[in-house]
Amino acid sequence: MIFSLLYMALFICCGFCLSNWILRPRRLCLRLWLGGSTGLFLLLWLPALWSFLLGFTLSAQLLAGGTTGVLAGAVWLFQKKRPFSREPFSLTRLRSLWGVLPFWLFSLYLLYTHTLRAENGALHCGQSTFGDMPLHLGLMTSVAEQEIFPPEYSILPGTSVGYPFLCDTVSSTFLKLGAPLAFSYMLPMALALLLFFWGLYLLYREFLRPFAPVRAAAVAFLLFTVGGGFGFAYFLDNADQNTYLPQLLTGFYITPTNLLEQNVRWVNILCDMLIPQRATLFGWTLLLPCLFLLLRLYRRKTFRWQESLWLGVFAAGLVLVQTHAFLALGIFTLGMIPFAVCRHGIKRAFFRFLPYGASVLALALPQLLFFTFQQSGTEGFVCFGWNWGNQWDSYLWFYLKNLGLPFVLLLPSILSAPREMRRPAFGALVLWILCEVVIFQPNSYDNNKLLYISWIVACAFVARYLLILWQRLRGLPGRWFLAGVVAVCVFLSGGMTMAREAVSDYELFSAQQVEAAQWIKENTQPDAVFLTSNNHNNAVAALTGRNIVLGTDSYLYFHGLDTSQRYADVQAMFTQPGALETLAPTYEISYLYIGSYERSIEGFDENLSAALPVVFQNQEVTIYQLT
Repeated sequence: MIFSLLYMALFICCGFCLSNWILRPRRLCLRLWLGGSTGLFLLLWLPALWSFLLGFTLSAQLLAGGTTGVLAGAVWLFQKKRPFSREPFSLTRLRSLWGVLPFWLFSLYLLYTHTLRAENGALHCGQSTFGDMPLHLGLMTSVAEQEIFPPEYSILPGTSVGYPFLCDTVSSTFLKLGAPLAFSYMLPMALALLLFFWGLYLLYREFLRPFAPVRAAAVAFLLFTVGGGFGFAYFLDNADQNTYLPQLLTGFYITPTNLLEQNVRWVNILCDMLIPQRATLFGWTLLLPCLFLLLRLYRRKTFRWQESLWLGVFAAGLVLVQTHAFLALGIFTLGMIPFAVCRHGIKRAFFRFLPYGASVLALALPQLLFFTFQQSGTEGFVCFGWNWGNQWDSYLWFYLKNLGLPFVLLLPSILSAPREMRRPAFGALVLWILCEVVIFQPNSYDNNKLLYISWIVACAFVARYLLILWQRLRGLPGRWFLAGVVAVCVFLSGGMTMAREAVSDYELFSAQQVEAAQWIKENTQPDAVFLTSNNHNNAVAALTGRNIVLGTDSYLYFHGLDTSQRYADVQAMFTQPGALETLAPTYEISYLYIGSYERSIEGFDENLSAALPVVFQNQEVTIYQLT
C-alpha cells in the first residue's frame, strides 16, 4: 500500500509541475486544484497508454511511473529557470479547501463502509454500491489478472469493453503494484472526491464572481450537493398510515430522493452518483477544470494558447473516462462559440478556440471511432424519448416534486440575471433540452448524468437569486424564520437520504464465497472460464478476475450487448442432462461453480456434477473441474 501511495503522489507532483508551467495560475487554491486534477488525469491515462503497447503488465505500470518522474523533473528544471510571481503558500489562503472538507470526510466514510468492508469473513457494502460495485470490481480484477488491454468483459469473454474503462483500470494499476482490492478501489476515488468538491466550489466562485458576493458560491455548492425536492413530504404524510417513514433507515431505496413508487428519481449526487458510479465521479472531476478554463477562454481579454491546448487535451481525455462528460463539454462549447464571436470578434474567437478544437479532433476522434461508436452504434442507443425518467406525472409536476423549491425559482433567477451571466451558460440550456427529447443510452434514466451537469449551472443562478431575495427582505420581521423554512424545504430530502446512506449495510459476498474466490485466485489460471449463475454479485467475476460464461443483463444489456443465445445455453447446461458436455467446449469451460445462486436456478439438475471431480468445497460452494 505504501508503494501505491508513493506512486500516486508521483503523478500528483507531476500534475502540479505541468499545471504551473502551462496554466501559470497565480492563486494558491487554483494551483493546488488544477495541479491535482492534472495529476489525476495522468494517473488515468499514462498507465493506459503504455498498456496499449505492452499489455496491462507490471512493466507497463512502472514505465508509466518512470515517464511521469522524467516529465516532472524536466518541467521543474525548465520552470526553475523561468520563475513567475505566485501567491505564497499560506493555510489562510486555503479557506475554500477547509469549507469542502466536511463533505469530503463524509464521502470518505461512505466510501469505507460501502467498499468490501470485511465482517466475519464476509464482504459488505452499502445501499448505493450494492448494484454497481461488482461490475467495477470485475473489470479492474480481470484487467489486472489477465493483462488484456484494451480490456474484455470477464462476464462475456471475448467481447471488448465499450464502456469507458479508465475509471476502473486506474485501480487495476494499484492491484498490479500489490495493493489489496478494497484499497485499490478506494485510493483513486478518495483523490477524485476531494478534487470534485473543491473544484465545484472554485468553479462556482469563478462563474459568479462578477455578479454575486462570494457566499453565493457556497449556496450554489450546497444546492447541488445536498439540495433535493419535495420527496420528504411523502415521509411526513399520514394519509397512508405513514408507511415510508419507519423504513427510512432500513428500506432498500426508500428515500426522499429515490422513491420509485412515487416517481421521485432525482437522486442525491453524493450518495447515489459519486460513490457508486466511478465513471461519473472521475468524469465530473475532470470536467470541472475543463468548464473552468472554457469560461476563462470566453471571458478573459488576454489569450494564452497554452490554456486552450491544455483544455483540448483534457477534453479529449474524457472520452474513455466518461463519455457523458465529453458530450456535455462539447455542447457547452458549441453554445458558447457564438457569444465568443460577439465578444471578441470572428478572428480572435477563431484563434482562441483553434488549439482547443484541433487537439480535441486529433485526440478524441480515434477513441470515438474504435470504442464509443462501436458501442453506441448498437441497437437501443441514441433514440428519441420524452422527459427521460418521468413515468406518469405531468412535466411540471414531475420536476416540481423532484427538484423542489430551486425549480420554482429557476425561471425568475435566469430572467433576473445579467446578460453576460446568461451567455456562457447557454450551452447548459441546450443540453437540458436535448436530454428531454433524446435518450443517449438504453437506460433512459441515465440521461440524468447529463442533466446534472446542466443543473450545476442552474444552481448558480438560483443561489444568486436567493441572496438577492435575502437582501430585499432586510428589515422584515421573521426573515430568519423564513430562511429556516426555505432551508428545510431545500435540504431536508437530501439530508434524510445522506442519513439513510450512512447507516446502510448489506452483505455483498458471503464468507464461503470469499473463501472460494481466494482458492480460485491461488489455484487456477488467469484465463480459466467458470460456469456460474448470472447473478450480478458474482464472486468469481468480481473477486478473482476470472472469466465466467455469462454475467447479468443488468450490466450487459445496458451496454448494448445481446446475450439471448448465451443465456439459453447457460440455462440448458444447468438444467438439461448432457448439455454441459455438449456446450462446454464451445465456451472453453474449465470449472463448474455450484453455490447458492446456482442451486436456485429453476429446474437445476441435481445430477449435473455427478461425474466431475471436486477440487474445492465448503459449506456453500463446490467447485468441479471439467476434463
